[in-house]
Amino acid sequence: MRKIRLTINNTLSIFVSIITILAVTNFVIIKYYKTKQDKDSALVDAAGRNRMLSQKIGLYAEMLVSGKEAARPALESAINLHDVSLRSLKNGGVVPGIANEMMLPGVSRNIMPVLEDAEKLWISYKNNALMILSEPNYDGAPQPNPEVQAALSFIEENAPLILIKNNQLVKSYVASSVKKQSTLDFILIALLIFNILTVAGGFLFARKFIIYPIRSLARASGKVAKGNSHESINAHTDPDIMQIAKSITKMGKNIEQSAEFSASIGNGQFDFEFDEEAKNNRLFNELSNMRLKLMKVAEEDKRHSWVTEGLASFGEILRSNQDDIKILSDNIISKMVKYLNANQGSIFVLSEEKEEDQYMDLQACYAWDRKKYIEKKIAKGQGLIGQSWMEADIIYMTKIPDNYITITSGLGGATPSALLIVPLAVNDEIFGVMEIASFNELEDFQIDFVKTVGENIASTLSSAKINQRTKVLLDQSQQQAEEMRAQEEEIRQNMEEMQATQEEMSRKQLDLNGKMMAIDSSNALIEFEPGGQIITANDLFLKCMGYNLEEIQGKHHSIFIDSKELVSEEYKSFWDKLDSGQSFTGEFKRKAKDKSDVWLSASYTPIIDRSGSVIKIIKLAQNITEEKLRNTNFENQINAINLSQGVIEFDLRGHIQSANEVFLDLMGYSLQEIKGKHHSIFCEQDYASSANYTTFWKNLAKGEFDQGEFKRIKKDGEKVLLKATYTPILDMVGKPYKVIKFASEMNVLVEN
Repeated sequence: MRKIRLTINNTLSIFVSIITILAVTNFVIIKYYKTKQDKDSALVDAAGRNRMLSQKIGLYAEMLVSGKEAARPALESAINLHDVSLRSLKNGGVVPGIANEMMLPGVSRNIMPVLEDAEKLWISYKNNALMILSEPNYDGAPQPNPEVQAALSFIEENAPLILIKNNQLVKSYVASSVKKQSTLDFILIALLIFNILTVAGGFLFARKFIIYPIRSLARASGKVAKGNSHESINAHTDPDIMQIAKSITKMGKNIEQSAEFSASIGNGQFDFEFDEEAKNNRLFNELSNMRLKLMKVAEEDKRHSWVTEGLASFGEILRSNQDDIKILSDNIISKMVKYLNANQGSIFVLSEEKEEDQYMDLQACYAWDRKKYIEKKIAKGQGLIGQSWMEADIIYMTKIPDNYITITSGLGGATPSALLIVPLAVNDEIFGVMEIASFNELEDFQIDFVKTVGENIASTLSSAKINQRTKVLLDQSQQQAEEMRAQEEEIRQNMEEMQATQEEMSRKQLDLNGKMMAIDSSNALIEFEPGGQIITANDLFLKCMGYNLEEIQGKHHSIFIDSKELVSEEYKSFWDKLDSGQSFTGEFKRKAKDKSDVWLSASYTPIIDRSGSVIKIIKLAQNITEEKLRNTNFENQINAINLSQGVIEFDLRGHIQSANEVFLDLMGYSLQEIKGKHHSIFCEQDYASSANYTTFWKNLAKGEFDQGEFKRIKKDGEKVLLKATYTPILDMVGKPYKVIKFASEMNVLVEN
């Protein structure tokens, strides 16, 4: 029988396939039971919500019967939601608001009897609730609707029973879910054991066919990595391993050549050659490229060192000869000719004449290792030097006319092969020109070097000229010193006063700027000319009114005014008073761009100049539209409550502060008779002196809400049953500061 040999690739493929199948199997099983578990939880949640909804239906029905129409939508919603949920639990389907509204199965056989039992009671419970929802309690008759009262009685009597039925249904679903969870736990444990056995078998398989062969390669490659490039590797039956072994042997040889190459480069020898086989090796190609780059870097370093040393040496010359321009020029040109290995050089310096008569003097000339004594003047634009001066740019020539030296430069002798003319300029101001002639062509870095040194020379020439002018000015200043001393104290005092004044003005200006920025960032601002034409407005105002600046600039304030107000005498008088310097502050209704009403809390302030004339008018405003609408809404709500219910206010100890007409008529008092007295005047004496009554007011003082039916005593001694709420009112920090009672009279007085 032929022996099967598995490669590492085959081994890994088998192992990965097994793990993949195992993972997919685990996922499918867990996903299946997770879905069932989610559905069981959703069933429990739906049944639990029905338990809560049945109680809410009773509460909303009672509130609707008592006349609170606000409970009608809540009652209708609770009935519908309970009905849909119970139907979905029975037949299967989506339960609104539960488990992302997933599709739930129908009821199981063992839970069906419990659900049907609850459903029977629910049908009657729902019908009575619908009766209350559809029939008015009072339909013009003095007595309540008997059918509605009967429906309410049925709901009140059966509310505990339907709660029990729904609770039994919840327990049934919970018991079923617990039983399924036990089965799932058993399957998960079995699946875990199977996974462990599968992974352990896969590990043993991989250890034999992958780990052991790789360890042998690791030992061999580790020795090669340490520099043992001649390490031999035993052959292996796996073809992949054999190929890796050959590659490691070849890698050792490559490492040896790389080490020899690195040693050659380290010794500054760039002529090392690789063997013929290495020519197609990327590493050796990159090393060859690195050698070329290192050679280029070495050359660049050499040039950089040459430039650095040159700048340092010229810097020393410039620092030590700043007083005499002639000596400075001689030292510079002689050093430059020698450092560039040139043959001739000269420096021309700008004269001190007026601009229209300026020329350049030949300050220094050096040729063939000796100083030349030549006098020469160059005008702007004359010859190459004058052209470089006029154009403020370098001139470099490698083809020079035979007669150039004798005619133009003053250098004399043979004609050079290269000529460099550099303007000595700093900050775009030219102080001279330097000319270099050489029998060898200059390289770019040498030209850049001369240009850099030229800037330093120009800076030094500028300093030297300044020093000369300073010396002259110093002589003049010494003559004026005595006069200046006499004025010095007066000037100093004036300066101190001016400085103090400037500091105060700066402080006031900063303060004013800060205030204006704060006003502009927090208030809508608009400026008008006298008469009402708009000058400008900030972003807050434009956003508030819906305009951009171009739409309103130059127009009259009346674009924000209602047409009726526009023709009124009050509006005309308003602007007449502003133009006369009178300010206005208050709440103003204005029209936005979309013709909607905008309420502004604003101030109109005329700005008056020194002569007392109004130069402009500034309006600062806050948009209070929402607050205005909200307050109006609150006032309407309070008025509606005052018209329909008795309202009375107490302090936290129970003393009466105010009461509306409905409450006063109900209890038979006037406000003067009860204001300042204690709430106990409405209570029976036994209750008013009881511990319960004391606790009642303590709880209200702590901020606890109370509502219910309360028996109270009118002024004439008649007993009345009130359905009332006692609501503590909180201040800005959440602390109670008074209690408001809303009350309505019950039709039937129930004796305790």
